[in-house]
Amino acid sequence: MYNPKLAASQLMGGMIMGIGQASLEEGSIDSSESADREC
Repeated sequence: MYNPKLAASQLMGGMIMGIGQASLEEGSIDSSESADREC
């Protein structure tokens, strides 16, 4: 069964959760590995 109100709520909740996760994400650079290193 398809419930439009439930689907819209799930979509909104997913977007809010994704924005929250992205805003709290922390990036770091590992100086032991060089980006231009040949494999």
